Amino acid sequence: RLDDDLAERLRKLLGDRPQFERVPRPQPQPDPAIFDRLLGRAGPAPTNAPAKPVDPARVAVLRESLLKRLPRPADSQLLAVWPWAPFEPWNDCTPDIALRVTQNCAGEERLIVNERWWDTRWNIDTSLSVKLEANSLACCAQDVPDPPQDCAVPFSVCGVQSLDIGGNLGAPATPAGYANPGDLSVVADAPWAGMLRIGGDVGTDYYEFEIGPTAAGPWTPVSPLSAGGFSRLYWDSTIPGFQGAAFPFQSISGRNVCESRAHYEATHFPGTWGTGNPRIWLGSEFDTLMLWYTANHYNNGKHHLRLVGYEDSGGNLSATGKVLEVCGTQAPNALVVHLDNRLPATLEREPRADVVSVRIGGIEAGPCSNVQVRPTDGLEIDFIAYDVDAHLSEYTLAATYGKNLAVNLLGLLALPGVTLTGIALDGEPAAVQVGPTYPAALAQGAARPVWAGGGLRLTVPAALLKQAFPITCCYQIELWALKRTIADCDGNRPHRAFSFYSLTVNV
Repeated sequence: RLDDDLAERLRKLLGDRPQFERVPRPQPQPDPAIFDRLLGRAGPAPTNAPAKPVDPARVAVLRESLLKRLPRPADSQLLAVWPWAPFEPWNDCTPDIALRVTQNCAGEERLIVNERWWDTRWNIDTSLSVKLEANSLACCAQDVPDPPQDCAVPFSVCGVQSLDIGGNLGAPATPAGYANPGDLSVVADAPWAGMLRIGGDVGTDYYEFEIGPTAAGPWTPVSPLSAGGFSRLYWDSTIPGFQGAAFPFQSISGRNVCESRAHYEATHFPGTWGTGNPRIWLGSEFDTLMLWYTANHYNNGKHHLRLVGYEDSGGNLSATGKVLEVCGTQAPNALVVHLDNRLPATLEREPRADVVSVRIGGIEAGPCSNVQVRPTDGLEIDFIAYDVDAHLSEYTLAATYGKNLAVNLLGLLALPGVTLTGIALDGEPAAVQVGPTYPAALAQGAARPVWAGGGLRLTVPAALLKQAFPITCCYQIELWALKRTIADCDGNRPHRAFSFYSLTVNV
């Protein structure tokens, strides 16, 4: 087995020669027949029968045959690979091993340990004890005690704890409802969009979410169309196997409620949950309370949520609900989030990226143009990086050319005479703070959490034009504009826009 890098080098070595067909993927049981096609032999027809044991004497003959047919690689690392180097593991009483571990999680095979060649344990003894650490793909058991009656564990949104969302208990007061409040990064002061996974835990039988425009209300139940249920997984050693438990929002006694995990345990196999018992919850949706679908249900801006608990009374709910207190405090539970869903009417401006025009020597250089540069020619690029909701994160501007070559055009701002200014363009306002990042805009006077960007002009003087266009080539000017919004629990700024503009420059 080869690590990915060496395997790719080997593929390139053979791939450059059409007379060699792709070698079949090896199986755990060695089978020299996989080399038949490399040697120009037809080879046996594929079967499901297990491969026969390998005869070491045949391997030595096979190596000599392969060396006569395969090209000798110039790559010194490949020269250390069989068949160019002898390899006789059957004579090695102290083998070298790296480990891969898979786990079946509810029918899905997951690779939870994947050691690479540099993790190899060399020349191991006849017995070996190892400690392996599973990655985040592993199914992990959860054995957290249920909270006390009539209290709620603090919220999280898409895994972000409420104390890291402005305006919530333990968090900075402003900007309210934004993740990472006050950070100096491109993802600071991030609003929310799409589906939000609301997490926490409750000490009640059933719970209902209420929503209000302010922390004081007025409160109304969350729209049933926006309150999404979910499923949890648990391990059942009596079967054994992974089992699913559905937690839908349902109408009981006229309320749109969801069953708590504690109530499910009490009414399904009671007394059999937790460490040392037959059933234990896994990490999948363990602390989820609601999948909240906000798009098309709630306007953009601040929204306050709270939990109301209800007790089970013979299949009906208690007559009145109770606003649960945060466990360990006397404070009522509360969560504030600021929504920024993209709207159909403004979709292309959330955000907008557009390379509007390029001028060389003051003359318009249109898309696909072929421009001869004179010594006195400077460069101007007019472009738009704008968010109508003023949640811009950053924008980038680069000139790509040749093969995998690029110039960071905004990096030229460090050179004397290169400027970036705001100008009104194509119906969009001039950028008041030019950025190009949210922290830079804050330093330029933007007030948290607002930065819209706008129309911009990059000017490069003639003396530095070759810094932008180093050689005669076709250049593609590429612009990315990204918002800070966490959308559908994706914190990688999925609300983004791209624009490009290509031309040939002769320098």
